Amino acid sequence: MVSLSPQETIDIFVQRGMYDDAQTAASSLQVDMTGFFTNLATRWVELWRLQENTTDVPAAAFLQTSPVTSRLQGSPAALASHYIRVALQRHDSSKTNYIYSEIVADTLFELNNDINQGWVMPAWLVQSEMQRNPEGWIGRALKWGWISEALDWTLELLRQATPPGLLPKGQSLTTFIPYNLIDRLIAAAEEDASEGDEAIGRKVEMLKEEVSKRIKGLHSL
Repeated sequence: MVSLSPQETIDIFVQRGMYDDAQTAASSLQVDMTGFFTNLATRWVELWRLQENTTDVPAAAFLQTSPVTSRLQGSPAALASHYIRVALQRHDSSKTNYIYSEIVADTLFELNNDINQGWVMPAWLVQSEMQRNPEGWIGRALKWGWISEALDWTLELLRQATPPGLLPKGQSLTTFIPYNLIDRLIAAAEEDASEGDEAIGRKVEMLKEEVSKRIKGLHSL
C-alpha cells in the first residue's frame, strides 16, 4: 500500500483539477499552497488564451462544479479570475506574508511577458497589490517588460500620495515613494522611447514632471 505525504495528496488533487478538494485538504493538513496557486494561475491564463465563451472545455470543468462559480455566468477566464480571487481571500493574509498573492502575480507576469498577446492584469489584483506593496508590484512589471503599465501604475502611486504640503511638519518621509525603482523604470522606458515608442516617451515625461514636483515640494518643507 502506497502512503502519500500531505503535500503529495494536495498535488494529486491539483493535477486532476480538483481545486476545491485541494483547498480543503491543504487547510486541514496545513500544507503549503505554493503549487496550488501556481497551477491555478497557469490554468487561468490557459483558459483566457482559449478565448472560449463556454465552460464546456475540459480545463474549465472545475468551474462548473465548484460552489464558488457554478451559479455564475461569464467566460471561463472571468470565472477563473473570480475563483482565484476567492481562494486568495481564504488562504492569503498577513499570516502567510501574502506569499500566495506574490506567487500569482509572478506567474501572471511570467506567462504574459509578451504584451502583444493582449493579457490585461485584473483590476482587483492590481488594486490589491498597489495598496499592499506597490514597489513589489511595479518592480515585477519592470522585470517582465511591462514598461507602459509600470509607468501608469507609478504615476498613479505618485498622484495618490499625500502632497508634501499636507505632510506633518518634520515627517517628510511618512509617505514612501520608491525613487530608486522609479529611476530604473525611467531608464528602461527611455530606452523604449528611443526606439520610437512615442506613447512611452510621453508617459516618461509625465512621470519625470510628477517626481520633480514632489521633490521640490519636499525640499520646501
